Amino acid sequence: IEGIIKRTTKVQSRIKQVKFECPSCGYVLTISQSSRKIKQPRICMCGRKGKFLEIETVNTDIQKIELEEMPEQSGGLLNSQRIHVYFEGLLTDPSMSAVLQPGNKVRIIGCVIKTPKFYSTKDETQTIIDFMFKANNIEVLESSYKMISLTKEDEQKVKELASQPNIHEQLIKSVAPSIYGYDEIKEALLLQLVGGVRKVRNDGTVSRGDIHILLVGDPGAGKSQLLRRIQKVAPKGTYVSGKGASGVGLTASVVKDEITGSYALEAGALVIANNGIVCIDELDKMSSEDRSAMHEALEQQTVTISKANIHATLNAQTSVLAAANPKLSRFDSYDPIYKQINMPPTLLSRFDAIFPVKDIPD
Repeated sequence: IEGIIKRTTKVQSRIKQVKFECPSCGYVLTISQSSRKIKQPRICMCGRKGKFLEIETVNTDIQKIELEEMPEQSGGLLNSQRIHVYFEGLLTDPSMSAVLQPGNKVRIIGCVIKTPKFYSTKDETQTIIDFMFKANNIEVLESSYKMISLTKEDEQKVKELASQPNIHEQLIKSVAPSIYGYDEIKEALLLQLVGGVRKVRNDGTVSRGDIHILLVGDPGAGKSQLLRRIQKVAPKGTYVSGKGASGVGLTASVVKDEITGSYALEAGALVIANNGIVCIDELDKMSSEDRSAMHEALEQQTVTISKANIHATLNAQTSVLAAANPKLSRFDSYDPIYKQINMPPTLLSRFDAIFPVKDIPD
């Protein structure tokens, strides 16, 4: 199966087998454990029943992730399907933590297993069962620009294009070619796709290399189409829209895991698109509380969570392309533009390029 990792639980230890000793005859019985409670042997070979001594346990490390199907597979359905994937043994090694990052697109090879749904009922047997995927192997699909593989033909094409004198103009024209004009904006979007250079100073200070762009303009001027186009072109491109996005949905949320009962982190759009681009449409329609969640992600490029005994800092090295309307939905040509942008200065200062998009009737 292929999908996007939505959340991961911490590595836990599970008892696979328990060895019991019979106090009467000293015989050692090995019992495999599959349920939630440790099963004792019922009867020994010497005829003794109950109260055996537990002498040894065989443990294995387990970890669970939640996998969501790719947006292109779900066909734009409202609820894309999710399945829990279960890792055991070597697949829970610390070196695998980079692969199991929320937001990575992965292909997992394994088999489907049935698990009973646990409810707090007194009945022993339950008719409702759930499905889980037990993994044998995992590989990451295109998690960032670095992981795109080029063939010899691709390299040849790139070199041919690079040798042309007007390549810059050609590239600008190839950004959303169905939208007329906007050459300066398209050039900025092109440079945003390429990105700047991330600098780490001698004292450990980091200057981000990702460019953030804000388009503020009249309705019907093609801003959303530009955003959609960039989202399709960029690897790990994610699209979110105004009222449909909350601060938690953009950064990260803490969710109680049904199976283990522990709290797990579920990544939001800015974390999922790490090393990619997030396109935020209708930024002005978002509430101020939700918008304030973006401040840290835009400048520090991290998302820090301190909730429900979870303290974590997640990477959000993401370029943000946002679109918004002016205060009165259209620009007033007699007022300065900065007065008509209905956004706090703290958020505006984090955008490197702000373009007013005017729809001038002719």
